[in-house]
Amino acid sequence: MKKMKLSLLLIVITLTSVIAQPTPPAGKKWVAVTQLTDGVNGEWTPGKWIKPLWNYGEPVQMAAENAQFTNGELRIKATLTGGARWFKTSRVQSKAQIKYPMYTESRIKTAHISAYNTFWMNNGDINNRDEIDIIENNSKPSCGCQPNFPWTMNSQYFHVVNGDTKRMADNFDNRNLPDGTPGKGVKWNEEFQVVGVWWKDAKNIQFYLNGQPAGKVVSARDFTRNLNLIWDLWTNDASWLGGLAIKSDLNNNSINTMRVDWVKTWKLEDDNSGAVDNVVTMRKGNANGFSIDGNNGSANNQNVYLWASNNNNVNQQWVEINRGNGFYSYKKKNTNHCLDGGNGGANGQNVKLWSCTNNNQNQHWKKVNVGGGKFRLEKRNASGFSIDGGNGGANLQNLFLWASSNNNANQQWLFSGNSSKSSNAIKSNIKDIDNAKDIDLDFVVHPNPASNKITIEGIVTDTSEVIIYDLMGVQKQKVIINSKNANNIDVSTLATGVYLISVKQENGESSFAKFIKN
Repeated sequence: MKKMKLSLLLIVITLTSVIAQPTPPAGKKWVAVTQLTDGVNGEWTPGKWIKPLWNYGEPVQMAAENAQFTNGELRIKATLTGGARWFKTSRVQSKAQIKYPMYTESRIKTAHISAYNTFWMNNGDINNRDEIDIIENNSKPSCGCQPNFPWTMNSQYFHVVNGDTKRMADNFDNRNLPDGTPGKGVKWNEEFQVVGVWWKDAKNIQFYLNGQPAGKVVSARDFTRNLNLIWDLWTNDASWLGGLAIKSDLNNNSINTMRVDWVKTWKLEDDNSGAVDNVVTMRKGNANGFSIDGNNGSANNQNVYLWASNNNNVNQQWVEINRGNGFYSYKKKNTNHCLDGGNGGANGQNVKLWSCTNNNQNQHWKKVNVGGGKFRLEKRNASGFSIDGGNGGANLQNLFLWASSNNNANQQWLFSGNSSKSSNAIKSNIKDIDNAKDIDLDFVVHPNPASNKITIEGIVTDTSEVIIYDLMGVQKQKVIINSKNANNIDVSTLATGVYLISVKQENGESSFAKFIKN
């Protein structure tokens, strides 16, 4: 376990990492990719990585033992051995792959020998591959022909199709960093530095160094492959690498090791923080005392079953995600796991939780209106099968696929929840209320204006959901009211201003009104 002697050092490292992550485009957000993030908390997870031992040309010899996760770091060492392949070294590669749009960065201190210390992304072979080289650092070129290498990133891309190679390099020099940037003018072996790449799209690649843009390349062809992250250490008797490593340097343990402190990776996803999640519950139509329940927590392959209906049971609350063309995914609230029907379709095939993925059609369900306010959930890539709750209703009764039939009451579900309105939709309701001269409200809010509490009267159903929005349509508060709690709502924590209040009743309909908070 690494120990930081000075808390200031930890602060500097953290700030450097935050700065390095580029600002996401409008409407997008960075989401961490845990399979490609490691070492952040002082320890690495070897299970995320493999050591592929294919060789470069002589004198390189890849060996698993020369890459170790030790003292909170990934360390790749070059040692001297006999024969033509006397440069014994190693390589570490991610098990997981990723595609644009994404950003990855790694904190690295290079070995001080004439060799390439690399952090790169690749998928393929010499004749067919997509490759992004974030760094190929050599802090001690032996050839006398690469005087700038101790400060040059040597970033580039290769795109090879049937032996036809497209390539572009951008040899950013860290001495060109803005004044005040950490690492400016520092050789690669002297300090840890954070190197990264924002793979923006099929062609555009932006490199980063210690939080600053550090060169970019544009591919002549579209990238098409998902790529692995890779680190390795190797040498070659070539001027483009900086010359062959000096054998005596490989016996010096103070300079023969490349050290990787951590790696962090993010992917870009749509940012829906400005929208109100459409959180629904799904009650079995012919046993409406039981609802679809995802069990405690969330994990791949976790059972989904019926359980006694309870609007306050978060295990029965599902975020309805519109996938277009009448299809929806249902993500268990406060998790990233969705209702998944598995591959294909067959009678009795279990419906379980699985990590949500936008394009996973095993998680896409068509809402088929069967009348009476009930819907059938039909699997997108197996349209002959729908979610079936089995005969009757009981706690722990499994959900499964069964041949689709509008007349099968076991496949009919009653939906209830919020109104799936975005901020713009909420603001439209505010405008409608502002412009209306005579409004026949289904409920009354008093006192209005209010300081600490409001009371809602006129609700006839046993249970109603109340959501309070500000004038920008941002949800500020949500409560469930019923006849037993006198419909009183504490608004003392709201800032002074005008708010829109939405009351959604059990029949799924919502009514709106304004109130003023003093």
